[in-house]
Amino acid sequence: MACIHPGHQPPSLRPRRRAGAGKIRGILRLIDERWDDIDGDFQDILGVDAYDWIRGLRPWSQFHRHYKRCCRIVGSACHSALLVDPQLAEEAAKLPKAKNPTAFGFSAEIHALFNICDLIIAQIAKDPRASMLPRPLTGADILSQQKRQAAMNKLVATFSPQHVDLTPQLSA
Repeated sequence: MACIHPGHQPPSLRPRRRAGAGKIRGILRLIDERWDDIDGDFQDILGVDAYDWIRGLRPWSQFHRHYKRCCRIVGSACHSALLVDPQLAEEAAKLPKAKNPTAFGFSAEIHALFNICDLIIAQIAKDPRASMLPRPLTGADILSQQKRQAAMNKLVATFSPQHVDLTPQLSA
């Protein structure tokens, strides 16, 4: 079985002077910093042996795709490691906040829990029209928003062309 030592790099991981060298360095950094998390998540969540990449049995592009997938699974070791990384927290603070959850992982069970929460909110507010918890956006939602935005832009351009730049931008 292959072993990862700080001073040793398998030949397949040694940086080369090619276009993909930056990616290899990034993967090496991931392996160095988060190997235990990656190994555990690959085994527990994906059912694959992370050492297969070290052995040269799988392509490194697949390793990176699997790692990114594990990072998106709430509760995984990789996701947890990202949550406590102060540098990533700084970068995330600069990004606009999402108003809707992602569709990835929004299972039927999560949807049912959201429905129950909506019913509880409506009951407490004594208003059946109380605001619902946001759901993931679908392609139809995005198209509808784009059509409404285009109609609003056209309306402003027709009645007040000098104020086109002040047209409010819809957000989902």
